[in-house]
Amino acid sequence: MKILLDARAIAAPLHGIARYGWNLLNAYAADPGPFRFHVIFGPGPLPGTFDPPPHMTVERMGVAPYGIAEQIRMPAVLARVRCDLNHTLTYAAPLAQRHPLVLSIFDLIHLRYPREYSRIHPLYYRHVVRPLVRRARAVVTLSEASKRDLVSMLGADPGRVHVTPLAAEPRFAPQQPEAIARVCAAHDLAPGYLLHLSNYRRHKNAEGVACAFARLRKEGTRASLVLAGNPPASFRAWLRCEGLDEGVRVLGHVDDADLPALYAGARAFVFPSRCEGFGLPPLEAMACGTPVIVSSVSSLPEVVGDAGLLVDPEDEGAIARAMADLLSSDALHADLSSRGRARAALFSWDRVARETKAIYERV
Repeated sequence: MKILLDARAIAAPLHGIARYGWNLLNAYAADPGPFRFHVIFGPGPLPGTFDPPPHMTVERMGVAPYGIAEQIRMPAVLARVRCDLNHTLTYAAPLAQRHPLVLSIFDLIHLRYPREYSRIHPLYYRHVVRPLVRRARAVVTLSEASKRDLVSMLGADPGRVHVTPLAAEPRFAPQQPEAIARVCAAHDLAPGYLLHLSNYRRHKNAEGVACAFARLRKEGTRASLVLAGNPPASFRAWLRCEGLDEGVRVLGHVDDADLPALYAGARAFVFPSRCEGFGLPPLEAMACGTPVIVSSVSSLPEVVGDAGLLVDPEDEGAIARAMADLLSSDALHADLSSRGRARAALFSWDRVARETKAIYERV
């Protein structure tokens, strides 16, 4: 069976969708199963070198995902490749195609928080994504929470929506003290900080993290809060205006290679997001042995299970108490560190690839 893998969403620097596609692609390169693959990359730079094995052919196409151009140019590409199945690694695909379609959709945050995005996103979901979801032979998503959203918000057939949870890459593991010291020195940090990493959109709840930390400062804690992921100027200005910047270190962009040691140097990773398609950062932190504080809603309980502290994302007091517990209790820290590593080990990219190939076979 020949699979067309529309991988135009893979580009550097890696974000959620690109990281998913890149890891899945490399898993297929190592173990294709009974399939051959024709991979289409977009115009952007790849996150690394990719030497296709004999069961893969690769081509570049100067059409980025989303937009009008792909609706006009991609159908001809699909017809030329003559694949048995088209797996699009994001929610962008041409409407005019005859191939059986497998569509990966991670979340519907664009619809849940429309004010965070341009006005064109609801139109795109209504006129492109919704018809694709109803036409697709299978929709791949990352959590039962996202599956429920796809059914309720886009009218997806629940029997055609398949959940394939993500995994932390093998490099996310407990780190050597020298690696932690190097990364901390590079960012002028002392190990033992509280860490938050996100894109700082409203649903990530970085404001709640800062407000909860401010409560701890008033109670006398000397720990610091590290905000990674390059918070926008508006967020930094809000911190200063509200007087919440005491003890807070705001980092710019953190190199991807430094992330494992940045996680491992933290006393706890704080991620009380209001909505996630999956929630890969907490899984990465747990794989590094760092206890996590996550919200008790959306997909995060599926990811963390009983290996972290779950809090109401709207309850700043609960977030602050969870921070205080992990700062003060070495026994709790050790217990959650151990349970987190065991929990993270249940997820693997081999499993993601195996379960996705099983979807191809069913389709």
